[in-house]
Amino acid sequence: NYSIHTLRLTPPTFEGQRVLSWRVEMPEIDKAVRFRDAFGNVSHLGSIPHPHSEITIIARGTVETHDKAGFVRGLTEVSPTQVFKRETEKTAPDDAIREMVADLKAPDRIDRLHELMQVIGERVKYTVGATNPHTSAGEALKNGRGVCQDHAHVFIAAARLLGFPARYVSGYFVTGGEYGPEAQHAWAETFSDGLGWPGFDPANQMCP
Repeated sequence: NYSIHTLRLTPPTFEGQRVLSWRVEMPEIDKAVRFRDAFGNVSHLGSIPHPHSEITIIARGTVETHDKAGFVRGLTEVSPTQVFKRETEKTAPDDAIREMVADLKAPDRIDRLHELMQVIGERVKYTVGATNPHTSAGEALKNGRGVCQDHAHVFIAAARLLGFPARYVSGYFVTGGEYGPEAQHAWAETFSDGLGWPGFDPANQMCP
């Protein structure tokens, strides 16, 4: 009879990404409240105050991108970077994650992140259906199987042990494969002074 929704479907403009046009379509969207959440995301808070059995939500637009070698710079940051050192339920490190970090050998801090990305890809095999949205980083590493969100969670837990602020990124991956031209995807970003936020995608063994 009634539903309320928070939509975070509007991409930002920053170095390497310029939003030329964008719109979000949903029933009653013209009455939605537009605001920025605690992380600076443009969000819409809307409700459908009448009986309904399904909802169609469409986000569409044109975004111009440029290759920045996986670095995010110039993004409006609302929260201090130290927020992204905070442990969460899904990224709390266990003994296995601590041991994995202790075994990293690269002397340079950034090289160590690349090594970490490689190790996670080797130790957590991409397996659809092996985990669920509630699986923690420790559980995924122990089971040795997971999907992109699990790779991201393990990477974030480990990167924070290395002293890096690290955050989860939800976006899309152009595949051209069986799932169509685009697939929902997740990866991680870490913060380094003077560099910004380099991204790491353990599932694909590459920086975005």
